[in-house]
Amino acid sequence: MILVGVDAGGTHTRAIACTCDGEEIGRGRAGPANFHNVGLEVAMENVRKAVAETGVKDPDFVCLGMAGLDTKRDLELVRPLAERLGKRVRLEHDGFVTLYAQTLGEPGVITISGTGSAVVGYDKKRKIRAANMGWLLGDEGSAYWMGREALRTLTRAMQGMTKHGLMTKMMKEKVGIKTLDDLVEWAYYNGHRVSEIAGIAQVVEMAARQGDPSALRIMSTAAKELAYQSTKVALKVGVDKVYVVGGVFESKLYFDMFSQETGKKGVKTERAEREGVLGSLLLASNDAGCGLKPLERRLRS
Repeated sequence: MILVGVDAGGTHTRAIACTCDGEEIGRGRAGPANFHNVGLEVAMENVRKAVAETGVKDPDFVCLGMAGLDTKRDLELVRPLAERLGKRVRLEHDGFVTLYAQTLGEPGVITISGTGSAVVGYDKKRKIRAANMGWLLGDEGSAYWMGREALRTLTRAMQGMTKHGLMTKMMKEKVGIKTLDDLVEWAYYNGHRVSEIAGIAQVVEMAARQGDPSALRIMSTAAKELAYQSTKVALKVGVDKVYVVGGVFESKLYFDMFSQETGKKGVKTERAEREGVLGSLLLASNDAGCGLKPLERRLRS
């Protein structure tokens, strides 16, 4: 019996194939798979590529944890394409499979902050989510959110409403603009590019580490908003710890700001140690009746 776990996130896609007894067959990797950002065709092509790289064809059980599966409509769009991945295919939000990898199905909360953001809680009966409704309605505290706020700050400075600081000067170089018209053309005429706006968060982080007030304000507000939602979900699930993962949390400054805020509510912050793809593999294994066998070696390492 062949199992495949897939973690298809906003930045990259990973897949692992193994037998029910835990013998690994292969691994695969591909690009981003949040179809709200890159389109359904590109997202599913990356998923198929990652699965194909494992070396298996038509596996018996597949669990696909995918970013952007936030509504029934999302599931309806993805399911017909996902069902071609194997004989039996399970669809889950990528945040849930990453949480499952940490708790092995026990109650918990995980907060993801990368290009977008999501807070996922699970109490063994229900799943609770927050901050996960995409760049327009959600993604609070994410790289995209910070990039957008930084662009607004840059706009005010270029209009003469505020003074330029280190962050806005660095941003002009990052985006490659000199005038306000250049900025408008970059933002509107060249199309809405979620990944490029999210990339501006790197400038925000660098400027914040050097003490730029605007950058510090953006990072602090981002961390507070995401921490607020995380502690709310923790309260509903009944746990006092939040796992965190994602590129934004690689910033020690952001991690410390977030941890300070959750700590005020008695909730600890801990970095997620296990890859989300292991959660997908475990869920596929549970569906197949294999239990923890495919993960035993990985959990000991």
